[in-house]
Amino acid sequence: MTSASAAGPSEPLLDRLQAAVAVGGPREGATTLLDELEEALSREADVWKAGEGDVQGTLFDEPFVLLDFLLPFVSTSSSSRSTSDRARACMNLVGTLSSPKEVVMGVGQKLAELVSAECAANEDDDKLEDERASGDLRSSLVQLACLIGLYERSLPRIKTKQFRPFTEPACDAIRAALSHLVAEGAFQPYDPLDTETLATDNLAFVVFRQVVFLVTSMERPMALIQMGPFATNPLRALLYETVGRLHSLFLPVDIAAELAGEVHPQMRDRFTRTEDPEVRDTWKLAVFAADFLHDDAPTLLYHANDPKAPLVHRLGQFVVALHILSVKKPRSIMDSQMPGSFSSPFEPSLPFLREVIQQPELRLGEEELLFWLWWVVASHLRKFPWDTMPLEKAYSILEVLTPLAAQSPSPANRFLAYTLLDHLISDFDRVPGSTGHLVAGEAAQMALLRVLAVECPFANMRDAAVGLVKKVVLSKLDSDETADSLFLSDTLFASPLGHSLLTASPPSPSSSDVPPAATTSMSAEEFVEQYHRGVMERLSFVYVLLKQDTANRTHIASPSTLGRIQSSLLDPLSSLFESWSSSSSAAAPLDAAIQLEVELVKDLLDRVEGAVREVQR
Repeated sequence: MTSASAAGPSEPLLDRLQAAVAVGGPREGATTLLDELEEALSREADVWKAGEGDVQGTLFDEPFVLLDFLLPFVSTSSSSRSTSDRARACMNLVGTLSSPKEVVMGVGQKLAELVSAECAANEDDDKLEDERASGDLRSSLVQLACLIGLYERSLPRIKTKQFRPFTEPACDAIRAALSHLVAEGAFQPYDPLDTETLATDNLAFVVFRQVVFLVTSMERPMALIQMGPFATNPLRALLYETVGRLHSLFLPVDIAAELAGEVHPQMRDRFTRTEDPEVRDTWKLAVFAADFLHDDAPTLLYHANDPKAPLVHRLGQFVVALHILSVKKPRSIMDSQMPGSFSSPFEPSLPFLREVIQQPELRLGEEELLFWLWWVVASHLRKFPWDTMPLEKAYSILEVLTPLAAQSPSPANRFLAYTLLDHLISDFDRVPGSTGHLVAGEAAQMALLRVLAVECPFANMRDAAVGLVKKVVLSKLDSDETADSLFLSDTLFASPLGHSLLTASPPSPSSSDVPPAATTSMSAEEFVEQYHRGVMERLSFVYVLLKQDTANRTHIASPSTLGRIQSSLLDPLSSLFESWSSSSSAAAPLDAAIQLEVELVKDLLDRVEGAVREVQR
């Protein structure tokens, strides 16, 4: 018997622990028992570390009782954080010193109880749903992370040449608990506008990090006996399913912003955001885990397109592949880490993305989606002047990218998406003409701009697209090689794209052909809320062209174009301002911010009307 057990404190304490467990959960007086247990475990651990004995006959020889007693303390409220931290420290000692096989068995039982307890709570009609969501579910997540940490400490210590009989049930138990808790809505997504909350306060990140720690902890023991894919498959399934379920719920790392900054170095500062270094370090460790599993980016992207595999697993493979690319930074289509952007495996990924986007229970993180789109659009080598994206693929990119540019809750992500739209359209400037399935560059630009400015279902994106059109047209005016440009002919303003540019309130794609004009019955508040940005974009576009295209190369000053400008843009706006002016004496004064916006529109309208009169002289 060891010196620790000879002293005699363990057995009476063990009896009291068992009695406390029988009562169920932390109760009054249990904290004092935790104090005594912490002291005893620390003392026995010191004896073991000094080489004066083993754990046999000590408290560590009873891991099941210790787990039963300690686990409820781990998830105590934040006001008792010191208690939960102390309980977690005791659990770590158990995972480090107790019999690894018994710890693994005990953790498996606790994970099963975690799921069954949640199911029982769901059936309890007397328990309020919101109370359960804020209490029991959070406690379950904290306990889940702690139990995964016990696996991390105990599984690598098992002396065996066949790890799969131990890792497979462990990974299956974690996956089952994680799947259940996700389905219950236990995880709360991060707020992209919240810059104060630490990543470690987000339980999705905490669980993700513990899974990564667990997978990487198995690298050395499994590498020593040179285990193949069959042995590592349980870890592989756990890693990718965890990533697939959780990656979009915690603070991202700026992999898309980094890539965009490499493509546009002059804009790097505008792309850069604050990120948590702990999150980045964990993703780097996840990349190391994929290396240990012998999974590289091309392999993962290929398997992500397998429709026979579970979608959550494929999503995790796809996301980890993108982080591998971000960490290892292959930039050449000749790089062994990455085939060409428009050949396998990227081209087949578009159907996969559509499938993920249509699934309400799964979500691809915006940062990862933006990274992928930037990679496809901007990070390929151009071997020949005409070596660019087929128009059909550009349409597919718009299908995925446009909702991000229009609807992302993150202003930084909206800017990244809009900049990529600009890059995609500008890239066709370098295409001299048709070659096989590649369309002429300007025809492609015209087609893509029509999709954005006319056919896009998002009004704010249709308005923003006017700025993209203006940039393209001005670049043609400044170029010496645009004698036959589609944008410097009567083609632009005779097309549906041109009509939308010269209309104060163009119809949405789902409406009738008759524009829901900004009528005289519209209030100034309604105008500013719904039409202000689009009107300013269109007035600015017309004004700049009238001033800069003095040779009328765009046909902006042709009689037919000026007539459309007058009837569809200037007259409706003038009527609005007249109606507001005539009713201003009877109406309540406008809010100062609304008044300022109205005055800005009126000022620009006056300048456009003056420019029209100048070209008509």
